[in-house]
Amino acid sequence: MDSAAEAVISVHRRDQPKILLVEDNYANRDMLMRRLQRQGFEVCFAVNGPSGVAMAADERPDVILMDVALGDMDGWEATKLIKAKPATAHIPIIALTAHALATDRDMSIAVGCADFDTKPVDLSRLVGKIRACLTRSKVEGRCSETASILSNLLQRDRFASKKENRGASC
Repeated sequence: MDSAAEAVISVHRRDQPKILLVEDNYANRDMLMRRLQRQGFEVCFAVNGPSGVAMAADERPDVILMDVALGDMDGWEATKLIKAKPATAHIPIIALTAHALATDRDMSIAVGCADFDTKPVDLSRLVGKIRACLTRSKVEGRCSETASILSNLLQRDRFASKKENRGASC
């Protein structure tokens, strides 16, 4: 299968959290996809940074797993581009790398990743990080909805107060 076809394959099950896996190594991608699917996740994938950025916008995953070493556009650059777009900025990204250096972790957090994990992947640890990101996203989404509702109520009350004040002066 060519890389263009691989970049758009997705297993669709709407009742499961969707993960976008951005990984250029076929063996790593295949192994991790199958293991995550067995854990109950819907998984789509991209084989490089540019297709990962595009798929983040098109697929709207719940979490992105981003390989750091991707070639022409590394995972950090792809993360910056995803975080720069309002439509995708809220998606948590977990950086994946074979390097366990503190500088890699620091750089991943600096570019906007929610978390960092090393390869080879310890599946239970990674799934724990994914679930933590999903929980934070739900809480942040609820907070955002609540803030929007409160803002609308405040605007309505201000409008009603101004209307009452105008009526009182006549």
